[in-house]
Amino acid sequence: MGFADISIVELAEDYNLPIERIFELCKHFGIPYQDQHSQLALEDAKRIILTVLDTVESA
Repeated sequence: MGFADISIVELAEDYNLPIERIFELCKHFGIPYQDQHSQLALEDAKRIILTVLDTVESA
């Protein structure tokens, strides 16, 4: 699995979310991470982004 070259903190900033929300999604999906600077695998980043976008569209 390739890396998306995006960290948890960058993902949170890009989607105006608290870092804690990204941590929650990582835990929910079983995505391993060490801290907010952890780089996400491409499929993991995609899963989080799609979940965030789905939540925004549903609101």
